[in-house]
Amino acid sequence: MGDATSEKSLLETGVERARTLASVLPSAAANVFIILLARALNHGLEIIAQGEMSSTDSKLIQVGAHKVVLPTHIGSEGIAELILFPETARMLRSSDMFSAQERSLRGLGLDMAVVVVPEKSALMDLSIERIERRTEGSSSSSSSITRAAMGW
Repeated sequence: MGDATSEKSLLETGVERARTLASVLPSAAANVFIILLARALNHGLEIIAQGEMSSTDSKLIQVGAHKVVLPTHIGSEGIAELILFPETARMLRSSDMFSAQERSLRGLGLDMAVVVVPEKSALMDLSIERIERRTEGSSSSSSSITRAAMGW
């Protein structure tokens, strides 16, 4: 297509009519430039950017990105999950239903995580929403944390 840091290239790709732009270059500086340029060409554009590290997250948001994805962070979380919960992670990742649900959630900008609750925990059989209310959080999720729901 062309150089994404070029106004001409962005206009040729129809950025002024686009709903969403993903700026995923490995350089934070290039992503910042693309975000600023795209925002000037389309004020209503949803912009999702790739960050290099957590310190670039706020800067990308500050210049106009709505969401920032940190691939290194996502990969690190996946590795930690495999180390801490190898059997659960393997079982869930091999499930077609789980994979489809995870893809749907990621499409909405959400992520799914494995939560292990001890059997006699006060949190057992409570929805995530009720747990968050207890801790003054907020959520629209109503997944139930039970051994049965976790496949045990």
